[in-house]
Amino acid sequence: MIVVSASMPKSGSAWLYNMTQDLLLVAGNRRAQQLREERGLGPWLRGPNCSVVNLRDSTLRKLAEAVGDTQTIAVKTHRAPTAALRRRLAAGEVRATYVYRDPRDVVVSLLDHGRRLRSEGRAKRIWGIGPYRSYAKLRTVRQALLYMRLKVIPIWRAWVGTPGVLLVRYEDLKGRTDAELRRVAEYLGVDLAQEQISRIVEAYRPERLATAGRRYHLNRGTSGRFRTELSPPELVLCTKRLGSSLAAMGYAP
Repeated sequence: MIVVSASMPKSGSAWLYNMTQDLLLVAGNRRAQQLREERGLGPWLRGPNCSVVNLRDSTLRKLAEAVGDTQTIAVKTHRAPTAALRRRLAAGEVRATYVYRDPRDVVVSLLDHGRRLRSEGRAKRIWGIGPYRSYAKLRTVRQALLYMRLKVIPIWRAWVGTPGVLLVRYEDLKGRTDAELRRVAEYLGVDLAQEQISRIVEAYRPERLATAGRRYHLNRGTSGRFRTELSPPELVLCTKRLGSSLAAMGYAP
């Protein structure tokens, strides 16, 4: 089976993906990175977190054939669901989770990321993000909001509108990680004791990851940063540009 760990950018996607991998590992599966090497999946799975290059039928078919009926592989993506993915979800051949976050906090994190790229001299790095092509090009709240409206929110709508997807809010994942990870385990059909769930959660606490030099959490992992880091006019602009989406996601304007 294939598990697609999808997310809104800057929403703890690598954190949830790696905890999902650990759930599958305890259930007797191998890590996606190991399966990628063993079964020649390098052209389809990129980077340390096995980001899938696309969600076309040819790619999903290749992954399904490679792992067969004996293994479950988890892949990560920020892409929108495809018709092929929806068909496989309906058939029970794929499971998918989607984690999202208050879009205003995403705006703050995008601007942080852009500043970091510019300070590292990576302003020309290509990310394929619509009109800006790089987070380094995002310098103002207005630009970040345009990116959200053109790219991020439509993908969120597509995942929310896809039957069979388990939706996870970052704020819930951060505030009650054990309970949310148990929801993921139950959705994936992985039967683990609470002690096993808690061990996985503890392994991915921010302080442990920082000590190990890993950064699966967001840069700061703080909810509600927009309230103190955006000016009153910027907050008004966020409400104006994101109002209906905020309400649909369950966030107060």
